[in-house]
Amino acid sequence: MPSSTVTLLINGQAHSNWERYSIDSNLMIAADAFDVSLSQNRAPLPDYLREGAAVLVQIDGQTVMTGFVDDVDDGITRTDTPLAIRGRDKVGQMVDCSAPIFSSRQIALDEVAAKVAAPFGITKVRIANKKKFERVAVEPGETAWDMLERAAEANGLFPWLEPDGTLVVGGADYSQPIAAHVYLNTDGSGGNIESINRSRTINGRYSEVVILGQSHGTETEDGEPSILGKATDASLGLWRPKIMLDSEAQDRGMALSQARKLLADGRLEGYALRVVVQGHYTEFGKLWTPGMRVQIDVDRLGIHDVHFLMGRTFRRDRASGTTTELLLKEDGVWTIDALPHSKKHPRGKIKTKQGKELEIIDLTQ
Repeated sequence: MPSSTVTLLINGQAHSNWERYSIDSNLMIAADAFDVSLSQNRAPLPDYLREGAAVLVQIDGQTVMTGFVDDVDDGITRTDTPLAIRGRDKVGQMVDCSAPIFSSRQIALDEVAAKVAAPFGITKVRIANKKKFERVAVEPGETAWDMLERAAEANGLFPWLEPDGTLVVGGADYSQPIAAHVYLNTDGSGGNIESINRSRTINGRYSEVVILGQSHGTETEDGEPSILGKATDASLGLWRPKIMLDSEAQDRGMALSQARKLLADGRLEGYALRVVVQGHYTEFGKLWTPGMRVQIDVDRLGIHDVHFLMGRTFRRDRASGTTTELLLKEDGVWTIDALPHSKKHPRGKIKTKQGKELEIIDLTQ
């Protein structure tokens, strides 16, 4: 396996040999982040190593983050000269700063992404869907990321930044092959898992979600809510209904998307595996990357399923050495509306890779 050497490229100069580091990437968190430090920084800091400097974070020459330095902490004690550098990818600036003010009708999603991202140095954009909007307007004080996320979710999509600085608006690819296998056996044959923790909760999960749209009133009658869409999750095994009024859901397509999203979001938050493995590479020599599909086998917990890698954290410290923490979710649940589905079938089922079902029902048919 490679050496897992972490390098910061700043102003064309490479900085490595860090005693401790943490490099996060999570599809559910807007900006990826890094934090590196060492205690014996004998050389004086160069002028270019400052807050706001552009940085590439690399592992063994492979770029894992394109962003900026947020913080530089350095000092002097009687025994050492500590240095710590923290930063985020380019999305960090979009999270912090307000969106450019514009208003337009019938503007495509790729145009929204380009208008919002370009001022922050993000020039490469890839969109999975180019649906037109009736109107996209910026609310005063809204951040650039909030606006982009709102526009993406209107299409059932989700934005994230790839390591090379490409902004992607899309969804998970559940058709890709399994990228890794992590396991822990109880029969004495060992495994490659250092530790594993499973979290399950019913909070935020529902057996069904119903979206009501507001019908228009007349001179003689008041407007009344009408059922536009319903999504159910039979796997919950408990009656937990959720009814919501959405004045913007003016047709069944919008209502169904909203119902599906709320149901899937609750299911996504209701289950997580946190697995720690040694090193930063899979058994096939690939760096762990969010979006991978991973086979998990843990006899004692009864887990023998494919999971979706939502996030990972590369770490190094004196206590644990070089490790990677994996955040894994159910396969086939995140951004389900990013996948193509036929409008000719108002009633249908989506199966996860484990065979679990989310049932979608359009009550207007």
